[in-house]
Amino acid sequence: MNIEYRNIDKLNAAELRFVAEQDSKVPLLYDPDYTWTEKSIDERLGYYERIKPEDFFEVAVSDRKVIGFHVIHKISYPPDLKVGMIATLWVDPDFRGKRIAAELKSRGEQWARQEKLAFLQTGVHPNNARMMEMNKKSGFEVVQYSLRKRLT
Repeated sequence: MNIEYRNIDKLNAAELRFVAEQDSKVPLLYDPDYTWTEKSIDERLGYYERIKPEDFFEVAVSDRKVIGFHVIHKISYPPDLKVGMIATLWVDPDFRGKRIAAELKSRGEQWARQEKLAFLQTGVHPNNARMMEMNKKSGFEVVQYSLRKRLT
């Protein structure tokens, strides 16, 4: 299997839309409160427009088809600390277990080191056990909990 890893082609509308569709559906796998609509794709496309050129947005491609993607933003919070905030990581279910996510994560970490970031940070839904386990295996540790309370 030949896999190419590269920056997303933001000028390729079909590629960008495919990524947006997959990305907008990710929470369906683990969040029972998430509702997906066609509008979700457009919301992701709007989000991608705001990703800066200096951020990390790579895809894994096999036979000219995107089979994975990874997005990391550079943030400064507090202002004197540069951090990479992992926004999303996805691999096509037919290609899982083939180390594609691990390669995307590794490439993201290499980018973060090149950019001299102090930390990589991410948020994971508690029902997303696969991603939680992958992050822990690659050296992430829990440093904060995010809580919510249902009001409706």
